[in-house]
Amino acid sequence: MKFLRWESWRKLPQLLQISAPEPELQRVRLHYMERNIALPIKWALIPLLFYYFYYSHWFEAVTTMRTTTPEVPPREIVLDVLRNFFLLYVIGNLIAGGMLLMMQRFRLQQIKDVCFHLAWVDALFFSALTLVTGGFDSILYWAFPGLIIRNTVSHPEAQRQIPLNLFVSGSYMLAGISDLLIKQWEYSIMDEVMKMALADEWNQNPTEPFILRLALLLLLTASCFVLQVVLEKQRRAEEESREYSVRQEQLQAAGRLAAEIAHQLKNPLGIINNAAYTLQRTVKEGKTITQQIQIIREEVDRSDRILTEL
Repeated sequence: MKFLRWESWRKLPQLLQISAPEPELQRVRLHYMERNIALPIKWALIPLLFYYFYYSHWFEAVTTMRTTTPEVPPREIVLDVLRNFFLLYVIGNLIAGGMLLMMQRFRLQQIKDVCFHLAWVDALFFSALTLVTGGFDSILYWAFPGLIIRNTVSHPEAQRQIPLNLFVSGSYMLAGISDLLIKQWEYSIMDEVMKMALADEWNQNPTEPFILRLALLLLLTASCFVLQVVLEKQRRAEEESREYSVRQEQLQAAGRLAAEIAHQLKNPLGIINNAAYTLQRTVKEGKTITQQIQIIREEVDRSDRILTEL
């Protein structure tokens, strides 16, 4: 039993191995997911974030609502960095969006690389947004499962998909841990009245929902990859079945062709055989053989014509 278990574990990488899809299928995936879904969502999200970053005080209210100290809160520092990074993020997405809109003019590998690197940036960006909007309590948590599903469709290769989706989960974990550390710092500088007012909230276990959400992201990462492997193996099995059917049809056609060749050649060969027999008997009797020779030549020409047509 131990040997079988060890063999099963040894074969696990082979069972989970998945090759890159055909270039045309890969281009269709990127066109559908990155251009038709992710790009419109970003174009709708960027103006909204631009408004909240530069014309609204909502982010400032979120980052300073717990702190009454004159010191600069860490969330506000993160917000300033994020506000500056946002402009670079917009420029990068405009360039990537232009390439996706004209993706037929670019090589597939170029489009894949741009989308792959942009996925890492998206994970970091949403991680920072999650941090400044409440950490693991932020509603932006539900963007991370969307990122994982998007990466699964756009990057089916295991060497790209698995590290990328683990990085997405790690980014959320980083935002959650950073949020806990900042909350501890905020709690340490509060006055006694604020501490007493927030005592019930701080006495709760803050890591329980965080662990559950992180476990959900990791489970989604594994489930998406395994589902993709199962679907890919099913697709390969269907392709092999179709190829087998085609080969069977080809063999049947070859068999029918061989039978047709045999049938077509048997008649002239039989006539040639009879003519040769008659020719042999005629020579013995000393008679003319012109007619038999003519028959043989006609049947040879007929056989040659049959082979040429086939």
